[in-house]
Amino acid sequence: MMFRLLCLGLLAAPALTFTSSRSMPTTTRRVARQATLTMRKGRPTTKLSKASSGKKPAAGPNSMGKAGDWALLNGGAKEEEFLPMEDGGIKSVDVRGKTGTYMAVRRGETLIGTDISCTKCKYPLLSAEVRDCADGDGGELKCALCGAVYSLETGALTGTEAKGGIAGMFGNMMAKNDGSDLEIFEIKKDAKGKVYMDMKIDYSS
Repeated sequence: MMFRLLCLGLLAAPALTFTSSRSMPTTTRRVARQATLTMRKGRPTTKLSKASSGKKPAAGPNSMGKAGDWALLNGGAKEEEFLPMEDGGIKSVDVRGKTGTYMAVRRGETLIGTDISCTKCKYPLLSAEVRDCADGDGGELKCALCGAVYSLETGALTGTEAKGGIAGMFGNMMAKNDGSDLEIFEIKKDAKGKVYMDMKIDYSS
């Protein structure tokens, strides 16, 4: 009886040894495969971190170069869609959803923001004459109705050029007050080409 049990034990031992020796390589391969997959998943993250390390040009009000209350014009539209492109051109601009209040005037490569209405006759300045100052120092704006003249550098009301005929009579009737200076606003583009106007008035800069 004991001899039979001993024989059975000797016969079963190789089978157990064979089974355990076959299972080890499979487990090792699975571990290695998981490690490979983990490394592959990690590679895109490394590439993304390298790509994001380069800083893109800043855009928006904070990229204007100096402090101010920079308002986006016309909802971020392209400048050629709403700004005057020819020298001496004037167009109304949308400032924070408000229309019919401000306009942009082009003087060469410079854009100047200002009030849309004459302070003397309240007539829109969209048809005003844009010209050089008589002394050659900067530009000025002349109201088409009452003849009020404003500096495009400071917005100061520098005088009035009376007009004759019926147009002059009508202009004089409309200009019932002494008038006041216009407000002047700086206009700039950010790194993405969006146009902003500084609503902070500062004639000292």
